[in-house]
Amino acid sequence: MPHKIAPGKDIDGRKAKALIVEGEIRIRVGDEERLYRAGDVFHPPANEAHAEQYGPQDVTYLVGGKG
Repeated sequence: MPHKIAPGKDIDGRKAKALIVEGEIRIRVGDEERLYRAGDVFHPPANEAHAEQYGPQDVTYLVGGKG
């Protein structure tokens, strides 16, 4: 079952992939920012400073990772 992520939460220290199920998320790493929507897959950066911003409906995604 998908897990609903509230603003301020993130995935740290893992090599992971995430499938956006609902909503949207913007991820900024350095000067690069990308918007991901339902159906998109993103790779959260492991052990790298990044910022996440959620759309007005938050975001729901499925994630799998390696520790």
